[in-house]
Amino acid sequence: EVEHRREVEALNQAVKGAGRAGILMRDEVFRVVEASATEAAALSEEMMGAVSALMEDRKRHSEELGKLRQEGLATRRQLEEERRMVEPLKKQLAAKDEEMDKLQRVSDRQVMELSEQRARYGHVLDKDADREQSVKTLRDRIAELEGELGERARDAVTMSQKIAAMKAETTEAKSELLKEREWLMKRGEERGK
Repeated sequence: EVEHRREVEALNQAVKGAGRAGILMRDEVFRVVEASATEAAALSEEMMGAVSALMEDRKRHSEELGKLRQEGLATRRQLEEERRMVEPLKKQLAAKDEEMDKLQRVSDRQVMELSEQRARYGHVLDKDADREQSVKTLRDRIAELEGELGERARDAVTMSQKIAAMKAETTEAKSELLKEREWLMKRGEERGK
């Protein structure tokens, strides 16, 4: 019986020791779980902050992309409008070139006619040298024609000056158009980048 009591007492002590160990283990488990929960909450908050920042960046990038697209469309519309404005100017320049060519041909023809008239009346003058009256009449006519020729020559000079001025205007206008076109192309390329 005494031996039995000792065994029971030993068992009770063992049970008490196991209970204390279980309590200590439970407390340790609670501490570990609480620490893990705190760390998980911190990680979750950090992840939420990172996700929020990422969403803000994405929103900002989307807005910037939208603005760039709008600017690109506006630039394209402006280039198309300026091209439409340049086309009539090109047609006007082509018409001026054609008009100057016509004026030049008229001037060349008049100069040729004047030369032919001088040659013809000079021949008549040589042929009728023996007839003084005819010569006088012819000389008067020649003087009259020479006056007309001088006037036509002055007109031809004036016309040549006008043609030169129109060519200068056309050259300047073409240069301005080329500069404007290069500026537009450069501007379109810069905005396209």
